[in-house]
Amino acid sequence: MKISGFDVELQCVLAPVPIWHARVTVDEWRAAAAAVREGGGRLLAMWGAAGLADEPMVLACAAYVVLEGLIWLELTKAPSEKETERSETISKRCRRKLSATTI
Repeated sequence: MKISGFDVELQCVLAPVPIWHARVTVDEWRAAAAAVREGGGRLLAMWGAAGLADEPMVLACAAYVVLEGLIWLELTKAPSEKETERSETISKRCRRKLSATTI
């Protein structure tokens, strides 16, 4: 599915109502908000999120209501080397703490 004024290919999610999903950049995120508003759609919800270590970081999600159904967008950012190292360090600390508390 395509939205006029928003050049990202959306994938359909199987659900009782049509849900269209895409991971987008900052520029695409802004363009989507403008395109939905211009088309008469509305913001349904916005929330923060965290991606998996080996995937791009998901910073935020937004759900829009449009005539075709719902649009769910994930604003992503590729993790920097420093962020990946920090994530691995935190993960190791959590595992050690869990191990210590289960003994």
